[in-house]
Parts: sequence; structure tokens; C-alpha cells
Amino acid sequence: MIVQQNFEYVKRLQIAFEVLLSYCISVGNTVIGVTYIFLHEETKKLENDMNKMVVSTKEAPAAVGPYSQAIRTGNMVFTAGQIPLDPATGKMLEDDITIQTEQVLKNLTAVLEAAGSSLDNVVKCTVFLQDMGEFGAMNAVYAQFFTENPPARSAVQAAALPLGARVEIEAIALIAS
Repeated sequence: MIVQQNFEYVKRLQIAFEVLLSYCISVGNTVIGVTYIFLHEETKKLENDMNKMVVSTKEAPAAVGPYSQAIRTGNMVFTAGQIPLDPATGKMLEDDITIQTEQVLKNLTAVLEAAGSSLDNVVKCTVFLQDMGEFGAMNAVYAQFFTENPPARSAVQAAALPLGARVEIEAIALIAS
């Protein structure tokens, strides 16, 4: 919302300076010309920040449906939920919550790195568990990946997860400038 408001404000300023520039062009006012160029460049930067970019990497499993591994927009990345597929084989790992959680977090790391981010920049995770009784085991593995300043997190039990996974994790992360 802030980026959108800033974009609209800069766009209005740009239009005002275009009008002012057209009146002052015959005078040759350098300050207005330089200001116009600056505002034009700032508008372009804001437009670029608002574009969405699809993130894809072979270091994580390919999407199993019509969605992207992640979307990068501005200084943020939004990942799809990662499940415990081995990216090399495309096969689900064995039916053990600790092994599956470790693979999910490795997959999440690969997607974030492909987007120019990392686990250190994650601000929010959502964990989906097939069985909330496995929360403790999942949490022990999760804690090994988020050792300092862990992100905000929600954990919910789902009736079923894709391809019979026991755990799925999605994240929202910042991209360091």
C-alpha cells in the first residue's frame, strides 16, 4: 500500500513538473529540467518495484500444479508451500516427520536463494501439519534452521496435504538491498 501511495504521489509530481517544464522550456531553467529527470527516474524505480517476477529453481521440486515456486515483488518474496519432495528424483521422502521437515526447509532455502533472499530474511512462515501431534518433532527440526531471530509463524493442522506429505511450509521474506 505504501509503495502504491508513493508511486501515485510521484506520478502526480511528475505530471506537475511536465506542465511546469513545458512553460519554462523557453527560459531554459536547468533546475526544473534536472528535477524532472530525477522524478522520471524515481517513477521508473517505483514501477519496477511493483512488478512481479516468477521465481523458479531446479534446486527445489518443480511445482505440482499451476503455480510458481515463488513470486518476487519489490523487496519481498512470497513462496508457495514446500513439501518434502526430493528435487533430484521428484519423489516424496519417507513417512517420518523429522526427515520430511528437514527436506521441506532445504527446499524452502533453495527457493528463497533463487529469489535473492534467505531463511535469515524470512518474516513469516505458515506450517501445515497432517497431524498436530507431530508439532514437537517438526518444531525441533524447524529450530535448527531458524536459530536467531526466528520469523513470526502460524502452524495449523490440515485434513490432507499434497501427495500425502506430513508437513508443508510457506514463507514470506525480505530481499536485502
